[in-house]
Amino acid sequence: MLWNLELRMPDGRRVAASLLAAYAALLTGCGEEQDTKTVAVAASVIPPPERTAVKSSAMRSLMTDLVASRICEQVRDRVRELRGSKGKGGGEGEQKQGQNSDQKPDQENGQNQEPQGHAKGGGEEQESPVAGRLWLDRCSAFPDGQKLRLEIAGRGFRYIDRDTETFGAEFKVDEYVRFSASFQATAEVDFAYDEAEQLAYLWLAPTAPVQVSIEPLGEIDVRTPGVWSSFLGGTLSALPVDSLSERADSQVSEKASKQAASKLAGGYTMVMDVCSGTQETEMDLVPQSQMTKPPAEKQRSSSKRIRLYPGGFDIDGPHKALKEPLVAELTVESGPGLEAEVVCMEEAEALMKAYVAGGELPTPRVLSHIEVGADAAQTVRVAQAPCEFAVLTRSSKGPTEFTLRIVEPGDAAGEPSCQRTPRGERAPANWPADEKSTEKSGDAPAEKKRASAE
Repeated sequence: MLWNLELRMPDGRRVAASLLAAYAALLTGCGEEQDTKTVAVAASVIPPPERTAVKSSAMRSLMTDLVASRICEQVRDRVRELRGSKGKGGGEGEQKQGQNSDQKPDQENGQNQEPQGHAKGGGEEQESPVAGRLWLDRCSAFPDGQKLRLEIAGRGFRYIDRDTETFGAEFKVDEYVRFSASFQATAEVDFAYDEAEQLAYLWLAPTAPVQVSIEPLGEIDVRTPGVWSSFLGGTLSALPVDSLSERADSQVSEKASKQAASKLAGGYTMVMDVCSGTQETEMDLVPQSQMTKPPAEKQRSSSKRIRLYPGGFDIDGPHKALKEPLVAELTVESGPGLEAEVVCMEEAEALMKAYVAGGELPTPRVLSHIEVGADAAQTVRVAQAPCEFAVLTRSSKGPTEFTLRIVEPGDAAGEPSCQRTPRGERAPANWPADEKSTEKSGDAPAEKKRASAE
């Protein structure tokens, strides 16, 4: 079966959903390298959000209450994607000191594991590929005046490809790392509304240092380059393997926690089109005038790049298939190819929970199965599925990068997701007249006319 995985890791030791998706990704310090000199940023140095439409403290308290009451139900027991760095196409590669920026880190010791395939992007900057997933299983939120107190925790996995240093010698972390993650934050909630554009803005400005904790689950396997073994003779080989793994655990945990805390300290901005429900988010306090506007209509198709390594897998979901089939298009960009299965989301989550816990993996019921070879593309159509479902993918032959495009039912119809009525536009002729307007025009209401006649 497809999901009889061979673990490489040793066993052992609308507003709310958008907000938590962004926070969840940052819990693991994923993405491009961040400045980690400042771990906890004091509230006094955080610029306040731009308050242009709502200056009422009562209104901000209302928004705080609304966010606090809805945020956890949108997040708990959900799977979020975690992105890798752009430099290694989904791993966590770091440029070595003195190394040419065009040279891949593994080229020095002849261990370049990048999949071979056609070049992508044409020089254009691409979004980092998905390199792991995070399952959020705990969430608590409560209002405190105009402040929101939030605590989120979960477990996940992410591929780490990083050169690091210990005992004066290099070692390499090159595997899927399982971890637990949690953060606590206290933030002031602010809100603004652009009536003409029908855009709602939400800011969360931290009022205290954000507390972040990321701990690897189980031991992290490490590889020592052969050049160091020969240079140090028997010194390195005499070191206990456990000490190297423990040092790797510590460094991965410290680095990820610092990156996440530093980034989260900058605050959060979201803008939502209240008609279509589309959103744009930024992990910073962006002024209203500088925030990118969301699309006017809901996009019924989405596309993302995902990177797979042997020993791991990816979960994309949940998705629904109603009267019209949902279409999943998988295109291999580089690498030997992949296998994909469509399974019920509940069973996919059970698989991920077991994987993160290092336990025996269950075998989900397969609704559909395909194989996609190198530089190939395949399409899966799912109609009238008995459940919310997920697309599970893995590559057992070697690192593979692919694009997953999901086309939701109704994409071809092209119908607008909402009907916009410009503010101030005249009401339909058959709409009941406003009483004050009637009096102003000289026509007395019927009740007053009858009273006058009597």
